[in-house]
Amino acid sequence: MMLDIHELCQGRWRGILSHFGLSQKELNGKHGPCPVCGGTDRWRFDNQGGRGTFYCTNCGAGSGVDLVMKLRGWDFKQAVSEIRPLVGMAAAEPVKAGMSDADKKAMRQSIWRASYPVTKGDAVDRYLEARKVDQPSYPTTLRMNPECRYSEALSFPAMIAAVQDLEGTCVSLHRTFIKDGDKAPVDNPRMVTPGELPNGSAVRLTPAGEVLGIAEGIETALAAGDRFGIPTWAALNANLLAEWEPPAGVREVAIFGDNDASFTGQAAAYQLARRLARRKIETTVHIPTMIGTDWADEVKGA
Repeated sequence: MMLDIHELCQGRWRGILSHFGLSQKELNGKHGPCPVCGGTDRWRFDNQGGRGTFYCTNCGAGSGVDLVMKLRGWDFKQAVSEIRPLVGMAAAEPVKAGMSDADKKAMRQSIWRASYPVTKGDAVDRYLEARKVDQPSYPTTLRMNPECRYSEALSFPAMIAAVQDLEGTCVSLHRTFIKDGDKAPVDNPRMVTPGELPNGSAVRLTPAGEVLGIAEGIETALAAGDRFGIPTWAALNANLLAEWEPPAGVREVAIFGDNDASFTGQAAAYQLARRLARRKIETTVHIPTMIGTDWADEVKGA
């Protein structure tokens, strides 16, 4: 019986990915530029369970196979055919046990219980006001954690957002670490808790209606929703935006894409629009005018 490619490669991904051009610095588990989309500190190779896993705040998360597909623009079949011959040449490493599903759930519950609803004047409110996102009240899916752990040595106030799947079940928490009304001065001020984010996952900032907006970031979704008068959710990054699924009952979707110099945001927005249009869902795409901005930037500069 032929082993599944993920089983075959378990514990061997550093060697395999080196063949595809990734440096040891990119594979050291620390934050840095993404080998797919660039940036400065948006990427981390976490290699959970020896599966070659990674996380990028722009590209999203995935396995070693997903990473090879993104690096080379291949489909799954071609990626597997190129990876399989390399397995015997890649040294096996000890596999560290990942967090169990129970541990992940306990982590989410602990962070959520330590948080409380966002109120006027608190750190989250001041952070959002600095981005010109002025809300008369805040959704229950956003909370304020006054001292959220970033690392063993650092804690900051944080905006906590519940990430729900297509059925409305919380599958992760998104944390935005804050200091003095801005993002905290750390490598990665935005992080999600461990766990899979299935297609359709989003931060539900409003109840769903027949007309629904979708954007990448939380601040972007709040700003676009205010500007266009459309209930809007946040998919969190371009990869999740491109694969997002609207819940049942939505007949019209407004997509608020980012205007990236790399065209990542625009491509994700139109990829989603094309898929929804094929399903006869009325769809519009809205991109801000200036390169390098999102709708929160557009509102802030207005």
